[in-house]
Amino acid sequence: MPPSQRQFLFLLDRAIESYVFGTAGNGHLFVHYWDGFNWYWADQQLPVGASVVYNPTAITYANGPQQALYVFATADNGHLVDSLRT
Repeated sequence: MPPSQRQFLFLLDRAIESYVFGTAGNGHLFVHYWDGFNWYWADQQLPVGASVVYNPTAITYANGPQQALYVFATADNGHLVDSLRT
């Protein structure tokens, strides 16, 4: 199920891959990504002890030969949530 249209804030274009991150109405972190051929939705789930995540922010950096992509968000339990995509 695709997320609602709120809190979308980051697009990363890595060659032919693009990523958009946001939170859904169910409080989950979602990624909408392009693999060069199709767009896909992926639910990043909730961390243990959290029922909602807020304000996703993404960064990218060179990690050796690969470009790493981290997404950070705040959970309703006060914890920092992170998700790594390489």
